Amino acid sequence: MNRTLGAIAMALLGLSCPLPGPAQESMPRRLAPIQIPAHPRDLILPESSWRPPSAARHRVTLDGGATAFLIEDSTLPLVDIVVVARAGAYYDPPNTPGVSEMTATMLRRGGTVSLDPASFDERADELGAILTSQATMLYGAASLRCTTAVLEEAVALLFDMIEHPRFDSARLGSIKRNLAEGMARRNLDPLRVIEREWQWLIFGEDHFSTRPLSASDLDSLTSAVLNEFHRRHWRPENLKLAVAGDIDGERLETLFGPRLRAWAAALSPAAARPWPPPGPEKTPRPGLFHFDADIPQAKVAMGHRAPGALPTVEQRVEIEVLAEILGGRGAISRLNGRLRSAEGLVYRTTTRLDPGDLWPADYQIFFDTLDHNTPRAVAAVLEEIERLRTTPPHPEELAVVKRELVARQQQAFDTAEEAAGYLVEDSLVGRAETYRSNYRELVNAVTAAQVLATARHHLRPDELTTLVVGRWPAVAGDVDSEGLTRLERLLGQRVVHLPQRDPLTLEKLTHAPAGAPPRRPPPPAVNSRARAAASTEPECPAPSRVESARRDGRRDAR
Repeated sequence: MNRTLGAIAMALLGLSCPLPGPAQESMPRRLAPIQIPAHPRDLILPESSWRPPSAARHRVTLDGGATAFLIEDSTLPLVDIVVVARAGAYYDPPNTPGVSEMTATMLRRGGTVSLDPASFDERADELGAILTSQATMLYGAASLRCTTAVLEEAVALLFDMIEHPRFDSARLGSIKRNLAEGMARRNLDPLRVIEREWQWLIFGEDHFSTRPLSASDLDSLTSAVLNEFHRRHWRPENLKLAVAGDIDGERLETLFGPRLRAWAAALSPAAARPWPPPGPEKTPRPGLFHFDADIPQAKVAMGHRAPGALPTVEQRVEIEVLAEILGGRGAISRLNGRLRSAEGLVYRTTTRLDPGDLWPADYQIFFDTLDHNTPRAVAAVLEEIERLRTTPPHPEELAVVKRELVARQQQAFDTAEEAAGYLVEDSLVGRAETYRSNYRELVNAVTAAQVLATARHHLRPDELTTLVVGRWPAVAGDVDSEGLTRLERLLGQRVVHLPQRDPLTLEKLTHAPAGAPPRRPPPPAVNSRARAAASTEPECPAPSRVESARRDGRRDAR
């Protein structure tokens, strides 16, 4: 929007200027000749001197114990504010799962003590202010976007929303009914199914980040329960603010300081809350798993838990370089280049190598493909993993990846609200500031040998979990004399058919999925090298050279 308004303004300025007269036309400007390269690859651009904003420079300590990160931008008379509280699913009591998410949702939807929901909506519309609220597994958040002309009134409305929520019972009942209707349909979306089953295979069903929410759990989420959760966790000392736009530090303190101070004074001291949250205790086991679904394209996820302890800043950057080579969203992406562009096996593929911030997270390669192409696509993934584990990347390939990662960091800070959001995110999870401030140097310092070593440590074929959602007979391939399908032979693993789930309760159903073959004894173990060799079949051509075209590679942002 900034660029569009700027272009319109320049056009209007141009129309308001007088056309050049004869005297001006008789005095042409002399311009230095421009040397145009014969090919775009010959363009040489100066290295950017851009640096990400410093957290220390933009940190503002407010009354009541809250911390704000302020990025000033007076390009337009707009202000964006996000208030984040450590009030996510981690703090859900065992008997009321979902209370954090419902509390955050109702902050905006349920009105306030002084304004019923309809009056609150009307007041926000009068101001032209956009107010939202939501929660994640770790945090709750409320946001405001408004013009500077109504900033004081809009901030007052935001504070009324987060400090004095009403939790209107009629609105709450409507939201719960809508959620129950959505739960009844959640087995119909194969993407939701594969992510749900994947999380349970990797992290288990008992961790707060994967704990299932059933329709019956909604009954316990009453207005009184939400009010108690809000009282315990939505407090000034638990808040961090991302503030961006046409506002300076003095006005920020004037608007927020007195309100936070009065709010803190009205509260009783709170008990200490545990932090950071513990990671999942489940140790995932490798295997081939299938969830039956009558869909035209199979959905496949392959990966494992991030190995070892949380990485250092340098190790995190090395993992990012590896991920970009394997399945990034830029010009270099081995999986996109081979699976999608060269061989046309998949409709899309994404790669997530997330080492985690608070506990080791997960590495996942996802793709969807026609049923009969599933074994070929899996074989290609295994070969690309093995190639990264045995051969360092080509110098030109590594150079392109480095340039893209450095350029992408600057794009991530394209707006003031994005920059403020990243500063708050880093502060919440305790991420070292050097990760962003030294990112360019850290990326450029990564060598081909380090990428090879990182691949050998972090990509572990023998620990792979493979989850397939689709029609088993169609995706698994022909059955040999030993009763093994082609996919089982390729992975060296007998399939485990996952149970269907009741959509409302997510409890396991007793009947077996349609088309599931009878259970068989487990096969002998197959190591990663033997598996890779077995996967090289005539209809799976060898991977192309690094210099071949991989220009269509792209994945979804994490």
